[in-house]
Amino acid sequence: MALRDIDAQLPIAAAVEKDPAIRWVWIILLVHLAAWTIVPTLANRNLTFDSIEMWFWGQNSQLGYSKHPPLPAWCAHALTSVFGKQEIVLYFGGQCAVVLAMWGVWKLARHWLSSSLALLSLLLLESCYFFNWKTVQFNNNTLNLPWWALSALMFHAALMQNRRRDWVATGVFLALGMYTKYDIAFLGLSMVALLVVHPGARPLWRTAGPYLTASTTLILIAPHLIWTVSSHFPTIQYAMNRSQHAGGFLDHIVNPLTFLLSQTAAVAPAALLLWPALGQKWKLRDWNSDQSYVRSFALFIGMGPFGLYLLLSAITGAKLSPGWGAPLWMFWPLLLLTCFEFSNDPIKLRWVLYRATMVATLFPIAFVAERFISPYVLQNWSHAAFPGQELGAAVQQAWHGEYATTLPWVGGDWWLAGNASFYSEDTPCIYGDLDRRVSPWASDEKLRTAGGVLVWSEDSKHPGPPADWQQRFPEMHSLGVIEIPYHTSAKVSPARFGMARVPPANQVELANKLDQPLRR
Repeated sequence: MALRDIDAQLPIAAAVEKDPAIRWVWIILLVHLAAWTIVPTLANRNLTFDSIEMWFWGQNSQLGYSKHPPLPAWCAHALTSVFGKQEIVLYFGGQCAVVLAMWGVWKLARHWLSSSLALLSLLLLESCYFFNWKTVQFNNNTLNLPWWALSALMFHAALMQNRRRDWVATGVFLALGMYTKYDIAFLGLSMVALLVVHPGARPLWRTAGPYLTASTTLILIAPHLIWTVSSHFPTIQYAMNRSQHAGGFLDHIVNPLTFLLSQTAAVAPAALLLWPALGQKWKLRDWNSDQSYVRSFALFIGMGPFGLYLLLSAITGAKLSPGWGAPLWMFWPLLLLTCFEFSNDPIKLRWVLYRATMVATLFPIAFVAERFISPYVLQNWSHAAFPGQELGAAVQQAWHGEYATTLPWVGGDWWLAGNASFYSEDTPCIYGDLDRRVSPWASDEKLRTAGGVLVWSEDSKHPGPPADWQQRFPEMHSLGVIEIPYHTSAKVSPARFGMARVPPANQVELANKLDQPLRR
């Protein structure tokens, strides 16, 4: 049993191989890839916050980390290992994920929409800041996008043809999504809901397909699940901490409404761009009863995960981060174009395409302007202006001023230590926050044995390193405080860092045997 007969009846879908707009599809994807790789590389003077974190984690391959599943960190390490430790490599890698997601959405759109409307559903994604501005961060939200799109694409193929390979592929992409961020489980639940609710899909429960998807997903994510349990659920605890709320009754109303409003900025541009062609009164597309699957699929896949987020917040009162909406809206243009009547007037369609192109062009311009102007307006620094390269050189020099060996470890606040390692030629191992929960591969003993440099942000109110550092590393030698200006001409106070050198254990033992103080 399959839904292939329904697919064959869709009057406006055509074979993708004969798509006359295929050239424009590839132009859009390649322009996006180039623009959003080059623009942040030039506009940002330092890697973004999450990008440093992914690279820091990826230095040591684990089945999970203190905040998130491991796949983005693995990808960050793989990319920099193959192509070099350069900022542009991570920007390029993130945009490859975005482009793959956009391609998946377009492929799905071509099953139901004409060539021009499918192209429009692709171009409208450029009006959503979750697909451009936010993707300069190489993080779990960005790397999660393709798995949502490809899972939906393969699920549609499985419903249409009921081929085992499509059900298995759906499970593979859902598993990759789980290794990236757990919110793809909401997409999986929406798929289950469609199989339960739609009468044409219900008979598929009597086939092996849905069970192949479920078993494939569970088998592939089993190693991470085992790690999660054995590590006492750190990723779950992190998500719960991020969604903490006051605990009052109003949280069950205010928090879901706040999330709903926060997502308006993501969906409004596509709706506004389409408004002239949708008309003043939006009319539902007249799919006949045999083709109701189209609308059902678009609604369940396009709105189901968002509805589950709101339901979760309403039941628990959890506070939802606006950034969690990143993958929720990739099917929004497709949903509008499949559910509502769209004007066939070629002039209106052309103007929608022109306006969408203009909006897509304005986003990188606005990004560059924001990076330049914000320090003047806020009178504060941003991570994009952080002097990571200078800090890396200073930390490396602090070690090489005493030892001829490669710097083995850098420890301290993970953001500082991560920058020092990324921008250092030695690429020392990172002991983030000097906390094994953050860096389970590190320990005080390892750092004392090999030696390293500790770094911290120098605060005039609390000068010097944290109080317990001297107790944990009594042999460390303070190297004073350095000041490094941020990468902006705005009047922003320079960054102040304190550093201390921890000598290798063999040097400490030698000094003790000779009864001589270690050279400072």
